[in-house]
Amino acid sequence: MKRASLAAAGLILLAATVAHSQVKEIKIGLITPLSGDVKTFGESVRNSFMFAVDEANARGGVAGMKIVPVIVDDKNDPTEAANAANLLVNQYRVKAIVGSVTSKATIPISDIVQAAKIPTITPPPPTRR
Repeated sequence: MKRASLAAAGLILLAATVAHSQVKEIKIGLITPLSGDVKTFGESVRNSFMFAVDEANARGGVAGMKIVPVIVDDKNDPTEAANAANLLVNQYRVKAIVGSVTSKATIPISDIVQAAKIPTITPPPPTRR
């Protein structure tokens, strides 16, 4: 019984190693307003996101996997934001999502990503000087 358990554990570790070695990329989504009333803020968030992705990829990615960004415009509209989240979750199968940048867009996104169990982080609002 003990040998069978050890053999099963070894097979699981081997399968995980083989599966990991076959996966060379990880898709991360960004939902941000690239058009609409706050597009300037969305463009800044996109630029920062791409800087972080490029920097991480230059250091070898995440756990040896290259980060592939998938960017979707939510137009700062709740319906567009929900459509963007569904697209990232169901079509692109991203492993995490950054966005959106306003509450009215983030609230409908949160329901979708929570149901799909996709980790999500929202950028902080801009500071006024």
